[in-house]
Formats: sequence, structure tokens, C-alpha cells
Amino acid sequence: MHARVAAAIGASLALLANQPAGAADAWPAKPVRIIVPQAPGGQSDIFVRLFGNELSQRLGVPVVVENRAGGNTFIAVRGCTSAKDDHTFCVFYTDTTMVANPLLLKDIPYDPDKDLMPITPLFVSTQVVAVNAKLGVNSMQELVQASRRQSGGLSYATPSHSLAIMYMEKFKREAGADLTYIPYKGGGEVVQAVVGGTTPVGFVSYVNVIPHVKSGQLKVLAVDSEQRFASLPDVPTLKEAGYHYDRPRTVLGLFAPEGTPAAVVERMYRDSRAILDDAAFNRQHMVPAGLEVKDMAPSAFASHIRNDRSYAQVLVKEAGVQPQ
Repeated sequence: MHARVAAAIGASLALLANQPAGAADAWPAKPVRIIVPQAPGGQSDIFVRLFGNELSQRLGVPVVVENRAGGNTFIAVRGCTSAKDDHTFCVFYTDTTMVANPLLLKDIPYDPDKDLMPITPLFVSTQVVAVNAKLGVNSMQELVQASRRQSGGLSYATPSHSLAIMYMEKFKREAGADLTYIPYKGGGEVVQAVVGGTTPVGFVSYVNVIPHVKSGQLKVLAVDSEQRFASLPDVPTLKEAGYHYDRPRTVLGLFAPEGTPAAVVERMYRDSRAILDDAAFNRQHMVPAGLEVKDMAPSAFASHIRNDRSYAQVLVKEAGVQPQ
């Protein structure tokens, strides 16, 4: 986090104890707005609406979810950072907005360390290496061997402007796999291509592949979570498969515009954690979709994002990728 923002948060938090009784409780004074950078119906949109319902109960005011999709999340960032009402927040996948955009795109219209204040992760979305079942491979090692046997190799898909590309390119180099990257706009398009066999290999969010795994059209070779999935107990983690590299995982984070009072940030953090740590909410809305809980306070979340960007910078340099 930018030094000025970090200092402001630290100083404000230190003053909370000296504020008059009830000062923090005066907020919120009107409905709270959460801006989502994806279209309605996507994973983040659905989750934030469920989360918003619970948050509304805790805050005692409506929570309005506003979709501002497109522009590599620039539109949503602009909508969030331009708000000065202390009641507007936003969610972003940190590996895109806070990590990939600054490294892969030139002249982005925001400073990720200055303009957005991290509050807490809402979830970590597990990514999987999935293949078309007709490819006939059952492990990462078999995938490498199949790519070598195939004339011209195999193609793989992952959303464009995604750090998953850097991971797959590192895997390709170090495992000696013959794989060619094919860009797609989002996880839905990636899955369609893999199911259709146009691009037989994909690195994508688990929630995108669930119905196709159940139908037998896709096979998951590995998951990027730290532990095996309860719903996929026979599928190894990437680390168990021998292909674990430091890379930012897909974290949906809650953010506030710079200048949001520390008392408001702290209230949002406390209420968010209470919702996410609730066993019933977790069991009903997170576990089935392969979403993991990761508790981080604002300062720890900011450090996590900086560390992710450092890891990603190494991957980008190794891949020889230049900002576009």
C-alpha cells in the first residue's frame, strides 16, 4: 500500500479508541453500494449478492450491487475511486486488477497502491487444470507426454490478461510440454472451447467446470489449492503433481476508495469476516463452488497484494512478456 495511505489508516485506527462513544456506529447513514466489475450472473456477481444480503442484515441498510463490466476492470475502478460518499465499495480479483493490470498493461488509469484501500479477501477461487475427456490423459505427467506425441503439440486456454498464462508458460518450459496458448475473454469461453475440443486444455476456475466434470465431458488433472478438494478427493494439488510455483492465486477482494474513514473500513472488515466465518454461509455458498476462506485484516491484505505482485513480476520477466 502506498505509504501515505498506510500511514492514514494506521493513524486513524489509533484514534478510534479516543472517538466519542457511538461515533463509528453512526455509519452507515444510507444504503451501501458495492461495485462489481463483471456482468450479472458471473461467479463474483452471484457471490457478492449473497454476501450483500447478509451484510445488509448486519448494517441495517440496503446493500446495492452495481455491475460495471468491461475495460479490464477500469470502468469499475473509476466508478469506485470517484465516489466520495464513504458508502461505496468495490470488489476485484486481485490477480487481475491489482497485479496483472499493472504488469501487463501500459498506462492504466489508476494506481493500485494509492487509489484503492484493501479491506479483506472475500474468497480464494480454486483454479484447475482441466482437459477434454476425449484427450485420454489422467495426470499432469500424461498431459506432458500427450503434448509431445501430438504433431504440433496441444493448445491450452485461459482468460486473456490473466496471470494463469504466466503459470502455464512456466509449466510448459520446465516440464518440456508442447503447448500453445489460445486467449479467450473469460472462464465461460475457456470452458466452451475445452468441452468442444477446439482447445483441449484449460486453466480456469473450478466453478466454471463443475457441471462438465459431473457430466464426464471434462477431467480435472490438478487443483491450485493448498489442500485437496473435498469434492475432488482423488485429484492432486499442483504441488503434489510436482508443478507448484509461487504465483498469485485468484482472490476476490473487497476494497474502498482512498480516503474512506478508517472506522468505516474497520466496520466493513469486522462484518465481512463475521459473514465469511459463519459455518452455515460457508457450507452453503462457498464449499460447493470451491471457494476458500482467507482471513486477512486490511494491512495484511495490502501486504499480500504487494507480495503477489512481486511473485508475478518474476513470472512475467521469465516469460519475456512486455506490457501492451
